[in-house]
Amino acid sequence: MKKYTRVHPQKKVTLLKKQLVLCGIILMLGIQGMIAVGSSPVLAAVPSAAMPVTNSVEASQTAVTGDAKAVVEDVRPVTSASEDEIYEVDATYELTDNNGAFTVEVTSQVNAETNAVTVVQKRVRRANEIIQEETDGTLIVLSNNELQTITLAHEKQQVQKCITNAVEPLVAVEKLRATNTERHRYIIQAQKSHTLQYQERLLSTDETEFLVIENNLPTLLTNDDVIKICEADEAYEETLVQYAQSILDAEAAKKIRDLKMDISHQDVSTLSALQTYMNDDNWEPQEGHSSPYQQFVTPDDPAVQALAQQCSTIEDAYEIALQWIWISDNDLFDQQEIWLHPGTFLTETPTYENSPVYGQIASDCSEQANTLVSFFRAMGVPAENVRVALGEVNFNGEAGGHAWVEVLTEDGKWLPLDPTSGPYYDKELVNRQGLDYTYWMYHEYPITERWVYYNDVYYSEATGDILIEEWQQDYEVFTAGDLTKGFAQIETSISLLFYIGLLGIIFIFLIIGLFFFKKIR
Repeated sequence: MKKYTRVHPQKKVTLLKKQLVLCGIILMLGIQGMIAVGSSPVLAAVPSAAMPVTNSVEASQTAVTGDAKAVVEDVRPVTSASEDEIYEVDATYELTDNNGAFTVEVTSQVNAETNAVTVVQKRVRRANEIIQEETDGTLIVLSNNELQTITLAHEKQQVQKCITNAVEPLVAVEKLRATNTERHRYIIQAQKSHTLQYQERLLSTDETEFLVIENNLPTLLTNDDVIKICEADEAYEETLVQYAQSILDAEAAKKIRDLKMDISHQDVSTLSALQTYMNDDNWEPQEGHSSPYQQFVTPDDPAVQALAQQCSTIEDAYEIALQWIWISDNDLFDQQEIWLHPGTFLTETPTYENSPVYGQIASDCSEQANTLVSFFRAMGVPAENVRVALGEVNFNGEAGGHAWVEVLTEDGKWLPLDPTSGPYYDKELVNRQGLDYTYWMYHEYPITERWVYYNDVYYSEATGDILIEEWQQDYEVFTAGDLTKGFAQIETSISLLFYIGLLGIIFIFLIIGLFFFKKIR
C-alpha cells in the first residue's frame, strides 16, 4: 500500500512559496538565456564594428559624420586588355570625426559590362595633408567610429568585395582580419552564371544577382563569381542599398544610351505646348470625363477588345505593345503634334502613306501609352491600378516631354512600362528588342517632372490634390524594399526562436509546478 506523508498546512504554504520562487528563478534564467541566444553570432550576424555615416552630428564625441554620397570629380575611359568598357572614377567624401574634418579621395575602376567595381587608390586628407594611404596588404576603413588602417588576413583584391567605394565595410573588420571558416549569413552580389547554392534571390541586375547565402567568408572571397559580400546585419543595410542602386543606375544609363531612347523626346515638348495643341484642336472633355485626355483611353473599342482577347496576362499585352514602331508625328503626319484614338492607331496607321513599314502599327508615345492602358482596362485591370502618365523624362542627359504607363503591382508599388523601347524609325527602321516588363522595378525610370495621370475613369494632376488613394503614391524603385528582405529574415528567425524558447520555458514551469503540487497533495 502506498504511504502518504501529511504536511502541515503552514508548512505546505511555505513550501509552495519556495517552489514558486524557484520556478520564477528558472524562468528568469531561461529568458536571459534566450536573450543571449538571440544575440549570439551563431544565430544573428555579428554586429557591425563600423557605424554607418550619417547626415547629422551625433552626441557621441567619437562619431563620424558627414555626407555618405560621393562628389564625383572625374570619369574617364581607360585602356583595357579585354573588350569591356572600363571607366576610372575619381570621387571624394567629406567627413568629420572627433579630430575634425577630413576628406577621403577614392579612385575606382568600373566595368560597365560586368558591374565589377575595384578601388585602385584611396587617400585620407586632413587640412590638405595625406594622413593615410592604402598600400598592398592594408585597407582604410571606418571601424569602432574611428578611421583605421588595418592589415589584412586575405588578399587585398579579395577584400575589396567587402568594401564600398568609400570607407564603410560591408563585413565586420574582425572577420577581415581573421581566416576562420565559421559559416555566417551573407547577402552577396554574384555573376548570373554562378553555380552557388543560395537560400533566396533578392533581385537581379542586367548581369548580376543579389542572393542570400550561408557560407564562410574565405570561400566567398576566393570565388570568382562573387562580386560583393555583405553581412546580413541591419547595420550594413543602407550602405548595401546605396551600392546596389549605384550599379543599377549605371546599368540604366547604359541601356538608355544603347537603345537611343532619347529619340522619343520629339514627342511632347512641354505641358504648355501640349495644352496649346489641345486648345487649337478644340479638345473637350467627353461625357463622364473631367479631362479631354481621358477620351484617348478606350477599353470598349472593338480593335482593343480583339487584341485584349489574345492576352492571358498583362505581360502578354506589354509584349504585343513592344512590337509597335515608334515614329515622330512630324514624320508620320508632317505635323508637330497629333493624337489618335486607340482604334485608329491599331487599324489605320499600318496603311498610312508615311508608315515606316506597311502593315505594321506605328506612332509615337501618346498613342502607345493610351492604347496599352486601354488593353489593360479591357482585360479587367481596375481603373485604380493603371494609369497613363504624362511628364518630363531625362533620357541620356536630354530632358523632354513623354507619355508612359504605370501599373500597380501586387505589393502596392507603381511599375513604369514604356512600349516605345521597341523598334523605332529615324530615317530608317531600327529594330530594338525592347525592355523587359520588370526592368524598371530596380532600374530607376528617369522621371524629372510629373504632369498628369489619367485613364478612362479617373484624371488627376500630379502636382495637385490626388483624390484616388492608390494614385497618391509615386513610383519608387523596388531595390531598397527587396534587399531589405535579406536583412529582415534574420530578425524574424531570431524573434521566432525567442518565442519558441519562451513557450518552452513556460511549459517547463507548468510541469514543475504540477509535479510539486501533486507532491504536496
